[in-house]
Amino acid sequence: MSVYEEVKRGIKLVSSQKEIIKNHYRENLEDYLFWSPAGNMHFGYWRLGVGFFNREQQLKEMNQQVLNLSDLKDGGHLLDLGCGLGALLRSAHEANPKLKLHGITMVDEQIAKAQAFGENDFDYRLGDFRCLPYKEESMDACTAMESSCYASGSSKNDMIAQAAKVLKPGGSLVIADFFIKADVKLGEKTQEILKKWGDNWGIVEIGRLDEVAEALGDNGFEEIEITNISKHLIPSLIQVPFLVIVHLLNLLIKGKCNKSRWEHMQSCFLCIPLAIQMHKFAYSIISAKKVKNALN
Repeated sequence: MSVYEEVKRGIKLVSSQKEIIKNHYRENLEDYLFWSPAGNMHFGYWRLGVGFFNREQQLKEMNQQVLNLSDLKDGGHLLDLGCGLGALLRSAHEANPKLKLHGITMVDEQIAKAQAFGENDFDYRLGDFRCLPYKEESMDACTAMESSCYASGSSKNDMIAQAAKVLKPGGSLVIADFFIKADVKLGEKTQEILKKWGDNWGIVEIGRLDEVAEALGDNGFEEIEITNISKHLIPSLIQVPFLVIVHLLNLLIKGKCNKSRWEHMQSCFLCIPLAIQMHKFAYSIISAKKVKNALN
């Protein structure tokens, strides 16, 4: 049963969605490492000076684009919301070894693999970013790299509210993800593709840029900036079909292509028809700062 069907039937969402997410990332860990042996679980950012066909370099550059907006100083505390395999934190450590780095994920296998990369002094915790287990005003920056899509609703208010709680006054929140543009109405075919794409990954609803911006303001954020970086993703995006076919054939030969992995490959393919609709969707980086006199 898909997440969407569960919502329609009124079944408790949070528990079932968590299980779908956990199972997906447990069963497809090898697939994500095929995309990025360094553990990056997102698209890459291309600019002049970055190799057009060098996917790993583009993935690392995406990390750096997000970190640049985090505005961290020596000794600052960074929390990655939905840290996956810890690649963003490793990029942050490489850029500034004096940072205090924290990551939260619902998948214990991701923590084990992240620690296996060697930076075991990072503070990884098992948990849900919709209910953060950190002290109030303890973080200087929070990041969400293609994880905000798992927050609730089109405003992602629950994740934003939790980030506001743990951020220090003046702290930064930086979100990089795929969003629906403001005031866009999706056609029936696009909705069908989006539903299938989301079902396979346990995503109930992606964010709307206008509603996310409103939620940021409502939760005490200012200096809200939204940058559409869709064109910078093209070089990594066009590699998806080729890599999916190669990896899928490899899985079939080895007899490892179960239902979960097949669905994962499907959603990778479905990124293409969604991404080309640039008039409806945008891959954006959103940055904001918690107001300095905000009270939680």
